Amino acid sequence: MLLFAFVGLMPSGCQKSNQSIPNEVFESSSGLCNEVSSESILEALKNAEDLEDEKNNLGFYLIGESLSSFISEHPSYKSSILNQVLGAEEYALNFTQLLEDEIIHNYFSSHLLETLSGLPYSNYGGIDLPLFISESTLENVVDKVSSLVHYGSIQQELVLYLIDEEGFNLNNPDNIVIGVSSEVDDFNSIGGWENDVEVTIKEDFTSYCSKTLLVVGADEIGSAQSISSISLSGSVRNSVQNRNSGTTIKVLTGQIKNPHHYEKRGDLEVRLAMVARDCNGENPEIIDEFRIGWDRDDVTNSTVIQLDDDLVCYTPVEFQDLDAMFMVLWEYDWYARKRLIPPCSSKCSNQTTEFRFSSRRKRSWEWYHVKCFTRDGGFPNHMSILEISNSKCSFIYQRIDS
Repeated sequence: MLLFAFVGLMPSGCQKSNQSIPNEVFESSSGLCNEVSSESILEALKNAEDLEDEKNNLGFYLIGESLSSFISEHPSYKSSILNQVLGAEEYALNFTQLLEDEIIHNYFSSHLLETLSGLPYSNYGGIDLPLFISESTLENVVDKVSSLVHYGSIQQELVLYLIDEEGFNLNNPDNIVIGVSSEVDDFNSIGGWENDVEVTIKEDFTSYCSKTLLVVGADEIGSAQSISSISLSGSVRNSVQNRNSGTTIKVLTGQIKNPHHYEKRGDLEVRLAMVARDCNGENPEIIDEFRIGWDRDDVTNSTVIQLDDDLVCYTPVEFQDLDAMFMVLWEYDWYARKRLIPPCSSKCSNQTTEFRFSSRRKRSWEWYHVKCFTRDGGFPNHMSILEISNSKCSFIYQRIDS
């Protein structure tokens, strides 16, 4: 079943059946907060379809569990750790900076050795755990665990980050929830800890919880990450406006090709952004963003979906003033860092203009298509078709004048 909606009209995330709520919950001033996990987080983080992802998740788990234990035993450190993250660029602190404190470093070394020795697995994420443990010492265990977040040949480093979005409380040191940047159920929840108890953190966290969510994740080493790289200057519109005349851009069909299902559980939430630019600078950019709930089986089967949905309607004046357009499609993860989409360029009033865009994705490559084009090159006239196709997806868009 597909859900197509404008961002801002509906709560974030795919509309799915409600998750059952265990009897025991943590309370916050705004109601229910995090559910006590009904299964081991580490078990829920397993991913037989992608052992590199599973290995990464083991690294996130071990660091997150150690951090949770540390702030539980050393509550006086909560404010200083949170201040370090708040003072870091884009609220993302490299884990090695946290370890510059000798007390924290020593604690992590001993605690990681203890946690590793108690794991109920002989192999996790392709890692021979008895061998891994036998090679671990107080001197090297932190480095060995940190290396678990490399994805194949892609070098990554651990980061602790805050989600800088409306509704998230970034500075509540007395009530910190530690999260792991990976889903643990079919409802886009992530695993974590509150008061050193394993919990499930739901996607609508901000609607019922005023606590601070601090997430353990990874960035690619040496890559441009995110927010500061965005060159878009307009504001996101929330809906197609009802107009008697104008130009409508529709999406006719869509296909996401197997195996490009980056969610290890449940269905996908796919997001599409369209940006239109007046290169003379007389009008602000027009930015529209949409989301689609995409069935997992439709990716497995590489099914072509008949969508036939209106995306955006431009007034005749707006469309006439547009010189360049940009369309990007990605898989959205609410808990993830904002990561730069590969930029692209287009001719624009006899010059070249570049579009740069960031979106929340667990990993940088979890996008489907990026397309820059001139207005007349992409949608030259009424009923014209634009097809965007690559190894990951195929989508067909159309211009309709009325």
